[in-house]
Amino acid sequence: MENNAATIIYTDIQILEKCRKLEEIAADMYHFLARAHTSDPQISALWEKTAREEENHASQFSLAIRMKKGLSVEIKAEKMKVEEALKIAKSIAEGMKKDPPRIRKALEDVIMLEEIFSEFHLANTMYFPDESHKKLFQAMMSADKDHVGSLKTALSNLRG
Repeated sequence: MENNAATIIYTDIQILEKCRKLEEIAADMYHFLARAHTSDPQISALWEKTAREEENHASQFSLAIRMKKGLSVEIKAEKMKVEEALKIAKSIAEGMKKDPPRIRKALEDVIMLEEIFSEFHLANTMYFPDESHKKLFQAMMSADKDHVGSLKTALSNLRG
């Protein structure tokens, strides 16, 4: 049986650009949630903090793109998984904007989304032959590794 689906081939730079777009979509979604949940200042602040972390991740991908242009860096992300994650992220973000979810539902949705995103964080997607570059990216990401934990804690506090 013949597969008529067109094969899409991305360069490493295009994959990194799509990963950056994932982070930008997430940041925009968190800013939206912060505005939607201003009635709960603690949750609104958590959304804003997480938005800033996602913006930081996007900046890390921008730096990786610049580095990739001058270095031999291996990308490990699967092209189709990046595309699927982008579609899921766009769908969730658009859905939230059309019908802003209550806090509990928003937390559940973004935790699920963050678990998908974790596959595309730079520590997981890039292999740096130069150990100093690897350490640079690990250091940048170590400060915001725990935002999923913060989201889970917020959800747990709602349940408790």
